Amino acid sequence: IDVGANCGYYTTLAASLVGPTGRIFAFEPSPIASQVIEEMIKDSNLQNVLLTKAAVGRATGNTSLFLPTTRNLHSPSILQSDPDFVPVPVPVVALDHFAPLEKVPKIKLVKIDVEGYEPDVLAGMERIVKEKRIENIICEFNSGWLKRNSITPAQLYERFINLGYQVRMQTMLEENVNRSDGEHWSL
Repeated sequence: IDVGANCGYYTTLAASLVGPTGRIFAFEPSPIASQVIEEMIKDSNLQNVLLTKAAVGRATGNTSLFLPTTRNLHSPSILQSDPDFVPVPVPVVALDHFAPLEKVPKIKLVKIDVEGYEPDVLAGMERIVKEKRIENIICEFNSGWLKRNSITPAQLYERFINLGYQVRMQTMLEENVNRSDGEHWSL
């Protein structure tokens, strides 16, 4: 499962790894990025990828996705960051209630990279986590985005631990990543 598939790099990689009998579920709410993935699926004739043009969150519904206005940056978020970002209405699905996953007994990997919305994604898949159907999770921890969602990286980490996950590998902590507005982030 690729939550926050962006332009489909991990989706494509996963599709090649699982082979013709495996399935990839890609979720991307951005109309710009999801169009790129859709074209990639068609051009590559990928039969094992299901693209859902929606955000993943706590509950099924609708929300606003804030899209950047710059041509060289495409890092949209459900959480507002830049006042120039444009809100676009998008659907939201909770993985616990996503019908195509109901008959999937084991999920090898969930990748979550959703610009601070990671706690909401985790909340919306808590049932399938507790059913031990998800074996591995890769998740981005970005202090700047998470702060906008009123949670710290340490608190999100604890949520994963409390759900029974263990950290097997962690990338090096990058501290004091400076944004153009002077805000300091840790990744």
